[in-house]
Amino acid sequence: MIEKEALAIIPTTSGCYLFKNRDGVIIYVGKAKDLKKRVNSYFNRPHEGKTSKLVIEATSVSFITTPSEKEALLLEIDLIKQHRPLYNIMFMDDKTYPMIKLTHETYPQLLVVRDRKKDKKATYFGPYPDARAARDTLKLLHDVFPLRKCRSLPKQVCLYFHIKQCSGPCQAFIKPSEYQLIVEDVKKVLKGDWEYLFTKLNHDMMQASSRYQFELAATLRDRLTSAHYVSKRQTITNFESEHDVIGYATAEGVLSLSFFMIREGKIVKKDDWINDLMQPLEDQVETLIQEYYMSTTKPKLLMVPPELNASLLSETLDIKVVSPKRGDKVKEMQWAHDNANQSLRYHLNREKQKGIDVQEACETLAMHLESPSIDSIEMVDVSHTFGTHTVGARIVFEQGIFNKAKYRRYKLHAQNNDLENMKEMLYRRLYRALEGSEPLPDLMLVDGGLAQLHVLQSLLQEMNLQCTIAGLVKDHKHQTSDLIRVDGVKIPLLALDPLTLLCVKLQDEVHRFAISFHQHLRSKAQTHSQLRDIEGLGEARIRSLMKKFKSISGIKNASLEALSEVVPLSVAHNIIKHFKGDSYE
Repeated sequence: MIEKEALAIIPTTSGCYLFKNRDGVIIYVGKAKDLKKRVNSYFNRPHEGKTSKLVIEATSVSFITTPSEKEALLLEIDLIKQHRPLYNIMFMDDKTYPMIKLTHETYPQLLVVRDRKKDKKATYFGPYPDARAARDTLKLLHDVFPLRKCRSLPKQVCLYFHIKQCSGPCQAFIKPSEYQLIVEDVKKVLKGDWEYLFTKLNHDMMQASSRYQFELAATLRDRLTSAHYVSKRQTITNFESEHDVIGYATAEGVLSLSFFMIREGKIVKKDDWINDLMQPLEDQVETLIQEYYMSTTKPKLLMVPPELNASLLSETLDIKVVSPKRGDKVKEMQWAHDNANQSLRYHLNREKQKGIDVQEACETLAMHLESPSIDSIEMVDVSHTFGTHTVGARIVFEQGIFNKAKYRRYKLHAQNNDLENMKEMLYRRLYRALEGSEPLPDLMLVDGGLAQLHVLQSLLQEMNLQCTIAGLVKDHKHQTSDLIRVDGVKIPLLALDPLTLLCVKLQDEVHRFAISFHQHLRSKAQTHSQLRDIEGLGEARIRSLMKKFKSISGIKNASLEALSEVVPLSVAHNIIKHFKGDSYE
């Protein structure tokens, strides 16, 4: 059975999910509007029959995200036909979804069918999301193009000929070659070239209007509206016949690559690669692409993001490589990028949920900082808004857990001077160590570089105290990148390494603690500023009012009697007058 941690971090977008057994074999394919909700539904309640067996046998899940549920449904069809999963018995037949059939005759006709095996000479388009979408498309094509409607050619023309919805092949009013031109136009639309149909209808409508044929123009206008509606309803997987698409994403020093193989207009394979980002992004992506095609079949066409060197890849791979800049191909590239990003987020969350090997992280810290052992860590941070409400925060990490009983908060007074604020906070902390009330930890971490570290080092020397110290520094993207020693040596923090995970965890916690205190002070200041203007209210009475009514809103809505229980009656009158203004007498 799949672990709960893996289920909790599945994305909430639409797409297809693939259950796999312990051997990595796909045993079930499904689609969903919300992947997380659907996949979790298999495991949060009891099932019967095949579903219960599926839940027991499934040990992992992968997914492909799509722009909408319609695309997910159509992708599901292709994945089922490709992998033929054990538990998709009911979907194994081509009869599952409707298609539009163009018959192989002198005068071809269009039909909605569910089985292509009976007539292999015919041409099929689809599948479509449902029968209605297929029938709507068929009706629109019959309205616009004068194709035959009859299953067998009658001996005389029918009503459709007289209303100009049939070209009359039954009486040879149209030559086979001319009829074939109409068929070719129909094929264009069925292959997804709706713009051709929109242009044709718009042109015919304008011509009818210029000839004062307003009734015909109105009919053509309605058909154009229908064409737009149907084109949106029956969106199908409209990839070109044979190419690969590559998307990538990066975060927290990790690179995710998604390779999509498109053959005969269908997705036949998807590969995800996850790597540590060890060199410039574009260089590493280009190298990995070349490595990928050393062990798999090359496509006729490869589509890559515009940041990559398409001409270089084309030369080294000896295939055509392009970077689309507009149209549907750009949408394909975005889709590949979105999938790479979803895979990356899933991987990062999965790794983080495995937990941090604190012992290994602390041993690595001790080695890099040349310390005998590190079992207790303190980290400090400063927070302010444009120099106002400046606060400091100190957190404590001992024996693998946060000891919140030892957290401390500091009001600082140097306004917009981070180093002075850091110095004030560290002095107050170290003074407690000097008097013996709070011993120093094995390691003190500051969120900053050498300047902050030197402030801490100077204070330790002045007070004749001993403690291992280090800082955390960020790169130009404001991502934590290195652990820095007091001698200036930087230790790179590698993605998903236990040391990195521990440092980020400490940093996130001290930021959270500092910001929560900072927000509290801002809120308190705003509250007091609104009440200080009221005659008769000082700090003591404001505190009493806040204790009683909890908020400014509570004080504002309190009655005269309730207020007079906390402050003198005259002050209670002043409070009500302050909030109600001239309307209060």
